[in-house]
Amino acid sequence: LRSAEDVTFRMFPPVKAVAGKPTITIDETELRTLRFGQAIVRRDAPPDDEIVALDTTGKLVSLLKRIGPELWTPSRNFD
Repeated sequence: LRSAEDVTFRMFPPVKAVAGKPTITIDETELRTLRFGQAIVRRDAPPDDEIVALDTTGKLVSLLKRIGPELWTPSRNFD
């Protein structure tokens, strides 16, 4: 590699690191809530205990952990 540009070009998108994990797409309101470390309610989430949250463009924004039947809190935010 010759430059930072080369490194950036060869990097995989972060969403590839969580390929195979269940995902949900979140809207701007939910994204704002997660940014503050607060939980969101999702009745349509998969039954898993950890899921991946993507924004409406498919960008990885958060890893979520279940803290209740329909309640999810961020374990790691990327946005």
